[in-house]
Amino acid sequence: DCSNNLWAVTSAVGAGLCFLVLVVIAVVWSYPKSRPHLDRVSFRIVIYVVFANMLFGTASAVGGTRTGPGFLCGFSIFILQASSDEIFILTLQLSGFLLFSIALNLQCVSSVDHFNYGLTMRTIHRLVVNHGRGQGLEKYYLIGSTVLACALVIPPYAAHQYGWDPLEQDCWYTNDNRSQRIAWQIGTQTGWTFLTVIGELICSTIVLVFLLRHDVSHSAVILPVTITQSKTAASSKSVHCGDCLTAPQMIRATKYKSIILRIALYPAFSCVVNLLSIATVLHSTIANGIHDTTVSFILLILSCNYLHAYPSNFNLGDFLYGGRAIVYGLLAASDPALIRGVTTLVRAMRGFPEPSLSVTDPTSLTSSNDNGVIVHIELSSFRSPPLSPEERNLPELKPDHMVKQDYSG
Repeated sequence: DCSNNLWAVTSAVGAGLCFLVLVVIAVVWSYPKSRPHLDRVSFRIVIYVVFANMLFGTASAVGGTRTGPGFLCGFSIFILQASSDEIFILTLQLSGFLLFSIALNLQCVSSVDHFNYGLTMRTIHRLVVNHGRGQGLEKYYLIGSTVLACALVIPPYAAHQYGWDPLEQDCWYTNDNRSQRIAWQIGTQTGWTFLTVIGELICSTIVLVFLLRHDVSHSAVILPVTITQSKTAASSKSVHCGDCLTAPQMIRATKYKSIILRIALYPAFSCVVNLLSIATVLHSTIANGIHDTTVSFILLILSCNYLHAYPSNFNLGDFLYGGRAIVYGLLAASDPALIRGVTTLVRAMRGFPEPSLSVTDPTSLTSSNDNGVIVHIELSSFRSPPLSPEERNLPELKPDHMVKQDYSG
């Protein structure tokens, strides 16, 4: 069957892509200087998502090659469905929880910060990039998603709802009673997928609207910095601003195009892929297949099943489920944190270590139990001589003395 082959091939490609991304992540993580780029809660969640997608793609490839009922058919759908729901939870629910917590923290702080001095770089960094509370919530993200995934997939598998689907002619829900089939699909898959998509969109929209309504490009933050300047591959020199400067530097923020794109990218893909998948699954069940070519053509335009009545049919649902691993593999491969880590690793292997500048959040110094906060900064220029008493009042800096800050990952 053309549709099943498409499902199997795209799933296998996606599983292979996710495996390669995990290998690259492991290599970057093994190098001490590039590891800090990946050591943040949001990217660790991305790693879990990629691993779940690899399992999902593998199970989908097995399920797509089945041509009839059997143990592998039902078991592969159990694993596929578990991985699929894990993907739904990790990519939608987990990222939704993360964005929801970001939105809540951002709103809580903005009620004070915006009233006093606007939305500052420190506020955005603490709440959007690497808020300290995220470290403690990470385990709850994983535990909650795992428990929910098991609660969604074990009951239908125990009730023998997974197996050969005569309607789709592949391994899926096997119940031939349409009302019961729809109930199982909505209760254990599509309903939860829809809720996670809506939750992620709401949380993302709150953050995006908040960022877009505030002109953060003119906000500034005073942070103690440590500048590490490398001259050669064999020798390096560290200059602590506390030794060379009598006052902290003023750091300017560039516009948040990258952070806005990053916040919007995952929910955008989740919305397209998951909502179209729900449409194809429910339409196929409700209509018992598509038997009218005119309706088929319209549904093709609307991203539903195409020419379902023909032997060499094309099921968009199979393509969407098969291509899911490819989509999230590409998203992980293009993550700014991974790109920075790979760049650091390549430069170090070639003997050209790049200058680095780390910034410590002053709020993290108030307690010894707080984790240090790292901000990746694109260094334009910096002032090394001691500041005069007049300069210690932190006057407005000219553009050529600004330090641009990168919050892309």
